[in-house]
Amino acid sequence: MLFRSILHAPPFAGFFAPQPVSVQWTAIRDAVIAGDALPADLPLRLVSAPGSRTLSGLGETPVRIRGVVELDEVLDWSFANLWFDNRLEVSDGRVAATGCAFRELQMNTVDAARPVLAAHASLFKRLLAPRSLVSGEYLTILERLVCERLQLSDSILMPAPHKDLLDNDVPVGGCIRFSRLPYMPLPPDPDDPSLANDPRWQAQGRRSMLRLHAASCTTLTPIFWNTDFGEPGCAVLHPSADDRLRFGAEDGGEMGACHVLAYTLRERAVIDKLKDFLPVGIEAVLAPDASLVCAPPQPR
Repeated sequence: MLFRSILHAPPFAGFFAPQPVSVQWTAIRDAVIAGDALPADLPLRLVSAPGSRTLSGLGETPVRIRGVVELDEVLDWSFANLWFDNRLEVSDGRVAATGCAFRELQMNTVDAARPVLAAHASLFKRLLAPRSLVSGEYLTILERLVCERLQLSDSILMPAPHKDLLDNDVPVGGCIRFSRLPYMPLPPDPDDPSLANDPRWQAQGRRSMLRLHAASCTTLTPIFWNTDFGEPGCAVLHPSADDRLRFGAEDGGEMGACHVLAYTLRERAVIDKLKDFLPVGIEAVLAPDASLVCAPPQPR
């Protein structure tokens, strides 16, 4: 007979701390654009170089940037450990992002040959880059993705990707591998003309050249703690999510924006470690308990 020992643990917060450190964009805008030093009491680091700016949040969780951010300068922008809680619009520049969360990123730069956005381990509610190339690794996109060309790996894509804002065409080219997406195209069959042009995988009237490594991709629906952008646990895979998502990245970790945080691997490591200490016949089960994130009641 097998007995289970249930261990209760608080769920992971992901990109959004319950009480995040916040900075108003209008308070730092002029200094960031000019490349001037930021006040020492702000949890931010700015590195300026000719033609580029690098803005990073300091701390264990992303620093919340409040307000609409509009960047009109022709610069290469690099962001790390930041949470943009409103729209970020780039008129004529490029963005590299690591460990960031974007409610809406709008790239107006036009370039289908070189990425206007290179993102790593980041979360997007909406990502709009019509007529341009987007490159991403370890991303989670919750609501909308628009781009001309797409290079994506080890990611979770909830919406179908689109080429532009006007129709349902998918991007014209690129590659998706080790990722979740809502639909995978039917393979073309030279002996069956009806399969030559999948109607759900078209761009400009013909079959899209956006390729999938089908053996490494899945259409399984993820189970997240929640999908409320800005709330702790947003886009964090629930323990009941399928293992194809929890361990489906190329290196055996989880797909999506939380990959580098290694949540699923840490959960598995706890269970494996307990096997060395529990008596024979007792199995450890990790049960995340959201009530544990609440402060304990105080005596009156």
